[in-house]
Amino acid sequence: MTKFTKKILAAASAGTMFLSLASPVLADNTIEIIGNGYDSENEVEVELENETSVYQHNKAIIINDIDADAETGENDANQNTGGTTGILTGNARTSVAISNMLNSNSASVDCCSAGDTTVKIAENGAESENEVELELENEIDIYQDNFAKVKNEVDADAETGENDANQNTGGDVLVSTGKASTTVEVSTLANANMAVVGGGDNDGGSLSAWIVGNGYDSENEIELELEKETLITQDNFAKVKNEVEA
Repeated sequence: MTKFTKKILAAASAGTMFLSLASPVLADNTIEIIGNGYDSENEVEVELENETSVYQHNKAIIINDIDADAETGENDANQNTGGTTGILTGNARTSVAISNMLNSNSASVDCCSAGDTTVKIAENGAESENEVELELENEIDIYQDNFAKVKNEVDADAETGENDANQNTGGDVLVSTGKASTTVEVSTLANANMAVVGGGDNDGGSLSAWIVGNGYDSENEIELELEKETLITQDNFAKVKNEVEA
């Protein structure tokens, strides 16, 4: 009797631009060549392949053009007669803050079990030929790409003064000018990738191969090819230009 049983237990995958979670298919595999008669020839060839691919791509172009002005002063107190003449101006302040956050990828893929696999050649007759060829292949590919182009242009001015108190007769003349201050903060955080392969409750599965209790002069062979491949490609491009005039 030749029996091949494959049980699919679960398959789930979800993805977004910023976060992708993938769980490869988990399967239990049982391959048996059991109880065949004298001089029989029995062969099973099985190839099981599991492939998980995650693609994440971000492109962002940001242009900030800010012109901030604060002015005080330019007051006139001219041609006054008698008494006290005064000009009092306040402070001129400009404050500009730019914060850019763009392009972030996160991918998590549970590692790659083909489930529990059992291969058994047992209790076949004398002079029988029994062969199992099993190939298990698991491949995980993660591609993450970010493109960012940011231009920050800031023109911030604070002016005070330019007050006139001319041609006044008698009394005191007072001119008091406030302070001028400018603050500019520019912050750009671009292009971050995170990829995790493995973890979770998946232990990678188990493999058992048995050749037991076969008859006289029988030929029994199990060929196993196990392959596991993980590819992570991360690419980032960023061009940031800051022009600040203050």
